[in-house]
Amino acid sequence: MERINREREKRYQECVEKLISWLVTQQQADGSFDSDPNVFYKIPWAFSTWGKQMQATRLLDWSKDKAFEKTWRFAPIFSGKDRFPWPTKNTGGECTMAYIYAYLQIGSQLLGRFDFAYGLMRTVLSYQDTTYGGFYGKRIGRSEGEMDLMTTAFCGLSCLYSGRRSEAKRAADFLVKMKELQPDPNRKLYVSLRDSGKPVTDFAEEDAACYVLDTQKPGQMYIFPGAAIINLCKTYMAIPKPEFLDTAKSYYELVMGWDDIWETPRSGKFAVGCSCLYRITGDPEYLQTATRIADYVVGIQNEDGSWPAPPGYAESWTAEFGVHLAEILKNTSTA
Repeated sequence: MERINREREKRYQECVEKLISWLVTQQQADGSFDSDPNVFYKIPWAFSTWGKQMQATRLLDWSKDKAFEKTWRFAPIFSGKDRFPWPTKNTGGECTMAYIYAYLQIGSQLLGRFDFAYGLMRTVLSYQDTTYGGFYGKRIGRSEGEMDLMTTAFCGLSCLYSGRRSEAKRAADFLVKMKELQPDPNRKLYVSLRDSGKPVTDFAEEDAACYVLDTQKPGQMYIFPGAAIINLCKTYMAIPKPEFLDTAKSYYELVMGWDDIWETPRSGKFAVGCSCLYRITGDPEYLQTATRIADYVVGIQNEDGSWPAPPGYAESWTAEFGVHLAEILKNTSTA
């Protein structure tokens, strides 16, 4: 197998050192970052990965004391909000909370904070559909909801990190099934499934980016197939079912049909997925794709170590790219 070259590896590591240093300066004396979970939920994973366990512990302690109820769910003031990239209009229900819980669960698992990890695992699993195995990215009450690729991918990863093999397999099976259910596979990728078993194909035009990737349009949400590839590859490592790897490759080929994937933060998860494909197959094409996108991501880092982001998302995006680069380095280093 080829490996990432030393110069590039050094550049990525220096980039991460800057971003972690910036995140540390944003932490308040009580361990918090902001009262909105959308700001801090990715930080424990980044901190635990890059040697800032004490800072991560302080954040989790603050969260447990201030933000969580005893049921291991956020207090209602947090959980009722719609969140990017889902529609910003108030749907009357929950949006993307399972994804947030999964990210925090993985971070606490890596940190060895099993009070958090076990409590949050129960919460994450409560979003898994008993029929299709997907996880609900949007839920309105108990009778209506939508499972989607990204929520399912990261909740499935949470299951993997916690040793929940059967639940992880069902999540990966869902990601395979979603590829098979596409009504227009040569043109569009619909990313959500209703609990009736039908892909969500009817939505307001203003919400289209949250529901479909159109191969004839640029600027699509490559985070969705990127997340699916990550999950399918990592699940394949634990459960070597050929369909998992084949479907990951299929999602890869779909994304490679766009010519604007190389210079957009939306390709971060896709780059990680490519590095996972490289780790499994040794195919240098996946290495080249992952590092070309990672080079762009590193190149747009702000001088202070943070990342350009929409207002209110600097900490979240910065932490996420720290996780992305860690995964890419792990998957592309063979020495």
